[in-house]
Amino acid sequence: MRTGVNARSNRYVSERGRRVGFSSSDTYRHPNESGFLESTLEAIANRTIHMYHTEGAGGGHAPDVIRVAGEMNCLPSSTNPTNPFTVNTFDEHLDMTMVCHHLSPSIPEDVAFAESRIRAQTIAA
Repeated sequence: MRTGVNARSNRYVSERGRRVGFSSSDTYRHPNESGFLESTLEAIANRTIHMYHTEGAGGGHAPDVIRVAGEMNCLPSSTNPTNPFTVNTFDEHLDMTMVCHHLSPSIPEDVAFAESRIRAQTIAA
């Protein structure tokens, strides 16, 4: 089955038009606005999928995205900045998030947004 990006919805669709995955805009820029973890797992429908940032530090379905580690068809991964219990992990992640999302440290709402995406509890888990 071939897949491609549907330009209208920016979602991955099969040749038959069935949604088979999520773009980064679905899961990272708008956590929980496109559904919850249960609706994501339902859309995946037991197909094998590689899921990034499942530790919960990069967005996604807060607070339960780490549950995908227990799904047989989900291959979870993370990034180096989320090594738990290392020196400055949380602080460095905040700086990285601010830069990656073009946020300003002088705007309280930008800082609050960046802090909300970094959850020390799920990094440690």
